Amino acid sequence: MSDSVKRYLKVAIYIAIAIFVICSLISMPNSFKDFSRYTGLSVSITIVISILYEKWVWKLNPLEKTPKLYKRYKGILEYNYKGKIGNKTIEVNVKQSLFHLNIQLVSDETISSTITSKIVKENGYYVLYYTYITNPKSKFSDKNPVQYGTCRFIIDNPKKLSGIYWTSRKTKGDIYLDLSVVGEGKMDGEIVSAYSRQKNKEKVL
Repeated sequence: MSDSVKRYLKVAIYIAIAIFVICSLISMPNSFKDFSRYTGLSVSITIVISILYEKWVWKLNPLEKTPKLYKRYKGILEYNYKGKIGNKTIEVNVKQSLFHLNIQLVSDETISSTITSKIVKENGYYVLYYTYITNPKSKFSDKNPVQYGTCRFIIDNPKKLSGIYWTSRKTKGDIYLDLSVVGEGKMDGEIVSAYSRQKNKEKVL
């Protein structure tokens, strides 16, 4: 059990106890039936609060350290397969709650779906690991069949993500993502320019 889950459960227990105490102060339980009713009420309210927090409210908590990713990114996937190097424009859709993270990567050939995902802390940085399975379009299924892969992103700035990936077909490469705002999405040319700037920066370093 991770430290964040332990903290979450501890706070939930404190909330349940606080609700029970408040109910008791308002009207002292005089029987086992009253005790059971207050206990049930405390647990029910705590469950509702916990669900709301885990799904949405945690993003509003300034003390919550878990990185908050955005719903949509656009970027470049650079691949290397058996010495063949290339790149393509991709779109990444993210669904995130406090303890669950689903990532969908969409390209012109395939859509990938998350199998497992986890954000961990390594050497002072938050790092996202996730495994996935691809679902290629039928016309690309021969040259790009179903495969499993793993991605690793260092989350330094949630608006700009960069990472690496590798697959069961021995394909490997880099991914560069920029935040995509609905109605103000970046054009492919802008994405490629951002990608080019990143590559030039790497050459200088």
